[in-house]
Amino acid sequence: VEFGNRVLSASIGFVVLFAAIAAMRRRPYRRDLVLLAWTLPAGVVVQGALGAMSVKSDLGYGWVMAHFAVSMVLAVFSMLLIWRAIHAPGERPRSDDRLAVWSIRGLLVLTAAAWISGMGATAAGPHAGGHADQAVSPRWEPQASGSLEWVVHRHGRFADLLGILAIAVWFLLWRRKASRELQLNATIFVGLVGIQGLIGSIQWRNELPAELVWLHVVFGSLCWISALWFCFAAGRLEPRQRSAPAGGYDRKPLKAS
Repeated sequence: VEFGNRVLSASIGFVVLFAAIAAMRRRPYRRDLVLLAWTLPAGVVVQGALGAMSVKSDLGYGWVMAHFAVSMVLAVFSMLLIWRAIHAPGERPRSDDRLAVWSIRGLLVLTAAAWISGMGATAAGPHAGGHADQAVSPRWEPQASGSLEWVVHRHGRFADLLGILAIAVWFLLWRRKASRELQLNATIFVGLVGIQGLIGSIQWRNELPAELVWLHVVFGSLCWISALWFCFAAGRLEPRQRSAPAGGYDRKPLKAS
């Protein structure tokens, strides 16, 4: 598994390097694409260093979490690069539906909380290099027993809340007659979160079989990617109209004489 990971990481390194060079050669030249593209090779280098430290530390809890976390951060830059490459600057219209946009942004934050807590649960489990009875007590609860169960239950609460609010946002977009694209993104996100929750419940009830843990990590990553795209599709908000200045008339700049 470790050797396969290194081969795949090297392949990704070549792909992101090609993307960075392509961004520099693109015409018309766009500085934003170049900056985003070069974060990816830099991230692969960081991942290589974290992977080496993870191995040297015998897959220590913190190093395994950091290794996965950097991948999720790189997913942000990757998706943003794809989005900006598809849409020219200023092409996407602004939205005036503040409730819908902020609800979708809230889902993104909650999705991040879910994968961060899930990252802790997976790193504490038996498939990240530890043992089935490994106990890593949280520092803020030094007397906690069965830390794996403690972390999993906290992760489950974030996941439950995410599932409920995802359905609520889907219903909100339907009621407010949002664009078809946005409703499709909401449907995909709700579906992925539902599948992820089902896999998580089954794997916990069956004492974490390795195959299901792999699937859980894969669908967790897909949920994060879907949440990012969903947030991008929501667009930027139309700026609020400024109130009229005192005196009840619009101030206009004086013309030069």
